[in-house]
Amino acid sequence: IPAQMVARVTQGCGAPAAIPSSAVQAGDLDRDGQPDFVLDWGEIRCPGPLQRPFCGANTCSHDVFLSTRGFTNEIVLLGTVVGIVPHRSGGLALQRGGPYSLCGANGEFCAAPLLWDGASFQERP
Repeated sequence: IPAQMVARVTQGCGAPAAIPSSAVQAGDLDRDGQPDFVLDWGEIRCPGPLQRPFCGANTCSHDVFLSTRGFTNEIVLLGTVVGIVPHRSGGLALQRGGPYSLCGANGEFCAAPLLWDGASFQERP
């Protein structure tokens, strides 16, 4: 995993913290031939009293570190899960899921995969 991700976890926790393999997904989301990384804060356990600083009652932050951005200026998505999935375009996309308050009664607000367009993640069925 990139050093920038480790630094972000250290900053977010206020101290160094372990990053288990269950907290990280990798795939080429920006189509530059290099892996990009998704960090699930729900899997990070910080030392000290605030063990899950980026999680609420139903959702956690998921930070996306793109190689084309030098693994800096991570993009934050909320959800109970954010996963890297194949897209019909031939590339990879992000798919998120979450509770009613985020995704709607039938998941309609989280149904479309999110594709990187060079500037942001956009819904692309």
